Amino acid sequence: MISPEVIDGDRVVMVHNHFIGSALAVELCASFTRARARFFRPHLPPSVLYIDVVFDFHGQHVSSDTRNALSAKRLKVRNVEILE
Repeated sequence: MISPEVIDGDRVVMVHNHFIGSALAVELCASFTRARARFFRPHLPPSVLYIDVVFDFHGQHVSSDTRNALSAKRLKVRNVEILE
């Protein structure tokens, strides 16, 4: 069983709030997000075609390297939004 944060029409939105203060933390965040999206896919309703991710990093500095590591392409999702 899964508990997505939001199902909106043809997409599911996963909201993550992780510590990203080190290269290792960013790597773990990316790995966790990829694994969660991969796990979700077979359990979603047939009407859901896309997975979008929102990262809530309020209060943390988000470098360009972090943005690249957490891109939609690298995470294998449709869209990534980063809140800081």
